[in-house]
Amino acid sequence: MGNETSKGGPELSPQTSSLDLSNQKLAAIPPNLRKLAVLVSLSLNHNLIQDVNGLQENKRLQEVDLSNNQLEALAESFFQLLDLVKLNISFNRLVELSPSVASLQQLTELNLANNKLTALPPTLAKLPRLNILNVSFNNLTTLPREIGGIISLTKLLLNNNQISDIIPEMGRLTNLVLLNLGDNNLQALPIEIGGLISLNKLYLDNNNLIEVRKEISRLTRLKELNLRSNQLVDLPSSLASLNTLAILDLDDNQWDAEAYRLAGADMGQFMAFLKAKKDAPIRRRAGTTKEYRRTQTRMQMKEVLERMQEANETNGGGSGSGGSGSGFLVVGAVQQLYHLKGSTRILVRRVDPTVASLNTGDVFVLDTGKKIYVWPGPKSNQRERLKGVHYARQMREEAGGGADVVLLDRDSRKQDRTDFFTRLEGTKNQIKDGGSDDAVAVGDHVMMTKMFQIREGEDGRLDMSFVLSVDLSKTMLDSSSCCVLDCGGDVWVWVGTFSSTTERSWAMLKAEELMSRSALRPKSAEILWVLDGVETLYFRENFTDWTDESWDPEVQKARAKAEEQARKEAEREAKMQKRGSSFFTPASPPSQPSSPSTSATEDLDSSVDTDDHADSYSTSREHIPAAAASAPVVGESRSPSLQERMRALEETNKTSAQGKGSYNVEAEIARERDRERELAKEREREKAKEKLRQRQAEKTDQAAERDRGEQARQVAEDKEDKEREARESREKERERAKEKEREKARQRAGQLSPTETERDTLTQSDGLSTKAADKLKEKEAAKQREQDKLKEKERLKEEKEKEKVRQKEAEKEKEREKERIKEEKARQEKDAASAKQREKEAQKDKEEKEKQDKL
Repeated sequence: MGNETSKGGPELSPQTSSLDLSNQKLAAIPPNLRKLAVLVSLSLNHNLIQDVNGLQENKRLQEVDLSNNQLEALAESFFQLLDLVKLNISFNRLVELSPSVASLQQLTELNLANNKLTALPPTLAKLPRLNILNVSFNNLTTLPREIGGIISLTKLLLNNNQISDIIPEMGRLTNLVLLNLGDNNLQALPIEIGGLISLNKLYLDNNNLIEVRKEISRLTRLKELNLRSNQLVDLPSSLASLNTLAILDLDDNQWDAEAYRLAGADMGQFMAFLKAKKDAPIRRRAGTTKEYRRTQTRMQMKEVLERMQEANETNGGGSGSGGSGSGFLVVGAVQQLYHLKGSTRILVRRVDPTVASLNTGDVFVLDTGKKIYVWPGPKSNQRERLKGVHYARQMREEAGGGADVVLLDRDSRKQDRTDFFTRLEGTKNQIKDGGSDDAVAVGDHVMMTKMFQIREGEDGRLDMSFVLSVDLSKTMLDSSSCCVLDCGGDVWVWVGTFSSTTERSWAMLKAEELMSRSALRPKSAEILWVLDGVETLYFRENFTDWTDESWDPEVQKARAKAEEQARKEAEREAKMQKRGSSFFTPASPPSQPSSPSTSATEDLDSSVDTDDHADSYSTSREHIPAAAASAPVVGESRSPSLQERMRALEETNKTSAQGKGSYNVEAEIARERDRERELAKEREREKAKEKLRQRQAEKTDQAAERDRGEQARQVAEDKEDKEREARESREKERERAKEKEREKARQRAGQLSPTETERDTLTQSDGLSTKAADKLKEKEAAKQREQDKLKEKERLKEEKEKEKVRQKEAEKEKEREKERIKEEKARQEKDAASAKQREKEAQKDKEEKEKQDKL
């Protein structure tokens, strides 16, 4: 009982060590918790708790989850939990963190994300074992210098704050592996950034950086560098020394060289460009706002999606490419080994590129860039081999068609087989014999599958839902959110087209968490980004309704059979419609039952010849009821309703039962009902599709309107900047002209007044006294003072003019800000009105559907 986890109402045992009380609407700490003397792990997330007083009684607590509550502060008594190892207080309302946190000497993980913190206590530096510190999504403007003393830190998450400067002391965090500084106000990095020698991942996206320091080249273990959405124009050539760099995101900047935009997926080629280029002084350009840059990014993503759709239509609906093709990342070209296994459903998984990963019972595909090798194990089944060749060809098409597909079968060249094993680590004797059972492998895969959907609500709070151990469908993906998919190996972060920055950041954090939890992943496993609409072939293989089954002979036979059945059903439908229409064709009077002009009899005779029930059907005219004989001609005034056709068929059945033969039309009536239901369903589907198209068009129009507004504002700002520069230029010209005039005046004054030599000469020649000479000097000094006063007056006058210009600029800026606020408020009101309208339409559609279902 010591390890059981209780949740909700079950009676607690004094020996309970792990307790889950999440989503219980608790307003305070339950008082009976103090009875659990051996409680080690406690989860109280998603409640209404405002005070944690009382938890100090559980002295042995090591893990506490208080996320998604209403905490504004932590009671001082809480810090008496001296054995605490993991503490999660994210998604609360904390304004400050008590300095008493230093008493938690065993703490290794501290999550303070999504609060209202404006500063961190310097006493955090006294936590000697702290490994993970998450203070993302707060209101921090700076960091305490003491944070550089937490040398045990391996992960530091500071994204989505308002930090403008990085403290130099951060360079002392030599054990830091992950540093996230995205979505802040950084304009420069300190030189000490080069001291983070253990750093693997560095995120600097969505800031205002104008240059990247060359000291980053000292981070020799760096694998990921995100510089998206800054104001960079160039990179230092020293970055070419980062040999371990695998992912480099450079999108949405102001690059001078075209090579930055056309870097593509070849990391080696891009690094060669950096190495060969010459560094030049950074020329700062006119800044742009983050929102404007994000709007531009959304427009670029839409253009990419349109190009991909056009390419798919041109290639007959071929698979779209992702990765570098999307313009999203610059990814290093690394050879990859894929494992294909299964007897009915074929799984595709990436494994370590070693010989030890191979076995004789499955098929493996090795992508080296220029060649794609398909190695079928001697004991692999036919379906695995067909899928392997087909998958390799799809990979070639996704990469642009430049690679060669090499099948290593009995007829393959010896050199190709040698090249295949040469590219893998290990020797052939490491190949495993056979493989695990196919059905067991598929079951294990489904059991390990986890997909998390991250969505941001209108109130700014995040909602995370998930599905476990089920087959995935592409309908589970929503373009307004982000998803994280984990199948036991690689972890995918799927980014919806209309997802927010918050959703993307938290999706990345969730992926990082999943990667750090499992120790059974392949060494080559990594986090893979996938964009909505340009999903990669490897990603699509995880969804049962998204894989290409055109290689499967059984699927082709099933499709052919289905098409044949559909064709026969269409023919049978046409016959039934023809036969049903005969009941409503005007007939001759009953006195002429066998007249050749009786159209109803002719139609029935022609239908009976090809009908399955011809033997039991009597074509005698006397068996046609009066209701059918007197029905109007189809197309003359109106089409008969389902009720009329059914009544006619029922009367025909009764009349036929009393005559010579019998015609059983119950099946006909059932088919009529089924057809009517199908037509009604089809109409409903068409209505739903039309409404969906209208809503998508509205969303597109709203996004386009917002983009046009942003562009117009940006154009206005650029125009104002140019006007301001022109005014400053004119002021400088006037200043230079005035300076020239003053210089000319000084020259004229110098020509009129005698020089020192002339004064000495005059004094000596004319015998002027010393007193006269002193008077002359005083006169000249007074004249100089007058000139200085004139200059000071002119300077003060110019200062006043400049101050007036500045005041006018400030007033204009205030007016622009008011206008922007007004436009934003109008846009929000419009969006709210649209949302309400959509809700009304949805409610109306629901009511209509309920009425139709009742009918």
